[in-house]
Amino acid sequence: MIEPEPQDPAALAARVKSHRGDILFHKHRFDVFTNRNVLPVLDALNPHDIVLYGVALDVCDKYAIEGLLQHRPQVRLFAVTDAMKPIDRDVAEHLLKEWGEEGVRLVKTSEVVMGGLVDELARATA
Repeated sequence: MIEPEPQDPAALAARVKSHRGDILFHKHRFDVFTNRNVLPVLDALNPHDIVLYGVALDVCDKYAIEGLLQHRPQVRLFAVTDAMKPIDRDVAEHLLKEWGEEGVRLVKTSEVVMGGLVDELARATA
């Protein structure tokens, strides 16, 4: 868990580079980028792929996906659509269409877990 209070970038980089598994960012608002440690972590890890899921699709996921598209447009971004739930279904349909047009890969949980996406991404970064 990475708290929103700014941390020493070098110490934070060492911490996340030695960590295996998910990285969770604590936030006080809907936008994960209000945690000032998100960009330093992305700088340290320099990910080629990010798999994103959670709720609410039209609030927190929206901020995360649009922030990643802005700050890391070169990253392959996967949105696990059946692991996201919107508050407003009409807005969600529009966002998914828009994200797909912007290059976000819209996938299902089965593709990530059983379809080999996780293994494919792990091999690509090994």
